Amino acid sequence: MALFGGYACYYGLVEGTERALVADFAPESVRGQAYGLFHFVVGAGMLPASVLFGALWEWAGVEVAFLTGAGLALMASALFWLSVRRA
Repeated sequence: MALFGGYACYYGLVEGTERALVADFAPESVRGQAYGLFHFVVGAGMLPASVLFGALWEWAGVEVAFLTGAGLALMASALFWLSVRRA
C-alpha cells in the first residue's frame, strides 16, 4: 500500500506541471487539441513501454531494466532542456 501512496503523491505533483507545460507551449486557439494530443501520446507510449520494461526485466534482470529506464529518462530530459533553451 505504501507504494501506491508514493505513486499517488508522485502523480499528483507531476500531472499539474505537465498540464501547465502544455498550456505554456500551445496557443490558446488549439489548447484543447494540444491536451488531447498530449494525453494520446502519453497513453500510447505507456503500453509498449510497460511491455518492453517487463521483457527487459525477465531477459536481463531488474537492475538492467531500471537503469535502462533511468538512462532513457535522462536522455529525454536533456533533449527537452536543449529544445527549450534554443527557443
